Amino acid sequence: RIDATLAKPATQAQVEQAVNSVAAQLQPSIQSESGNQFSIRTLPTSLEEEQLIVNKIGDDFGYAKDAKGAPIVQTQTVGPTIATDLVRKAILLVILSSVLISVYLAVRFRTQTISRWRFSVATLFKLLHDVFVLAGIWAVIGHFSSIAEVDTLFVTAILTSVSFSIHDTIVVFDRIRENLRTGPRLTFDQIVNLSTVQTMTRSLNTALTVTFVLFALVLFGGSSIRGFVLALLIGIVTGTFSSIFNASTLLIAWQSIDRERPGAQPQGPRRVQTKARAAS
Repeated sequence: RIDATLAKPATQAQVEQAVNSVAAQLQPSIQSESGNQFSIRTLPTSLEEEQLIVNKIGDDFGYAKDAKGAPIVQTQTVGPTIATDLVRKAILLVILSSVLISVYLAVRFRTQTISRWRFSVATLFKLLHDVFVLAGIWAVIGHFSSIAEVDTLFVTAILTSVSFSIHDTIVVFDRIRENLRTGPRLTFDQIVNLSTVQTMTRSLNTALTVTFVLFALVLFGGSSIRGFVLALLIGIVTGTFSSIFNASTLLIAWQSIDRERPGAQPQGPRRVQTKARAAS
């Protein structure tokens, strides 16, 4: 990647033509920014080919200079070793954050009707679902566009999406816990459905507010943050979907498996323990 501020006014087409004349085989992608700044991204290349592009742009348009008289041009190269280390650290961060969140939920959510570890495990699988969906969509986009790069901003987008998604999940699970304590004569499946409906409006309103802002940034924001914002947008949309439809469904599926086991007691409607009944 080459970031440069040119001395002569130039259009994106002119810079693209100059770069293609010396490095068309690298499939360069040119993005123009304010202040006659340009960002050039190519396939992995050698230092000689990279310097050839820098020299060609300097010869055709010249580079603006900073206060010290140095040309304003910066090159960044991500090699296989750096990329592998980045992926390894990203996986470690995602697993660590998911496990810590699951342990917190196991400590925080205690009910007499369902084991607290079921909330924790359901949350863990839900978080992994969010990460895998975002990574899969990002890989498909990266096959057709250079905007989908796996860098530190993408890792930040994953962790931010996970934190936003778990917030909605905790809201749903907390309502399930409260309804299990004070709910009407309902089965566990009905209580989960009631809790999801009660929190759906709040979850959708919050997600749509953030989605509209991120969508505007994708369309009108700078090219330097477009990839990060797009990844964040995809993560929040898929995370909201999984918070409403996946997390609580896992609880119901787990509870249904227990009811189908031999010797399991059939589940009937839950009754609210009133003072009159306790007195009797």
